[in-house]
Amino acid sequence: MLYDDAAVKEQYIVFKDSAAYFGSRLSKAGFRHVFVIERQALGWICYDASVRDLHCITLPASWDNDVIGVFVEQNPGATVVQIFAGAPPSAFILRFGILSCVSVAQYILGVYWPLTISPHQLYLRLIEGVDHIDVGRIWEGTR
Repeated sequence: MLYDDAAVKEQYIVFKDSAAYFGSRLSKAGFRHVFVIERQALGWICYDASVRDLHCITLPASWDNDVIGVFVEQNPGATVVQIFAGAPPSAFILRFGILSCVSVAQYILGVYWPLTISPHQLYLRLIEGVDHIDVGRIWEGTR
């Protein structure tokens, strides 16, 4: 088995404004884009679905660097939610929908909320609680 069901992943869900895209004015200010930064054994990986592509970037920092503290200082308008995600339920779920920053974040978190389509809706769902996800620290962005 390649995945340890008892393992807990430390992830940071980042909500912020982004460049204008179709429908961005309908989203809440400060919650127009979402991406995931994950601490892994040897460092940090950022999963970011843009309008044109899905980027998986290894950040130039070791596991013990304070990547999030530096990010929050450099991006005071961003809202960052620290989560600890265990193994998601093992049920097979057929997912329908478009590829978006919200759908990619949901996939990485192991949740499927088909009616959650905006970053702000995702934020509200995460802080209200999920079975396999524990919310840690939250950095509120300035608006």
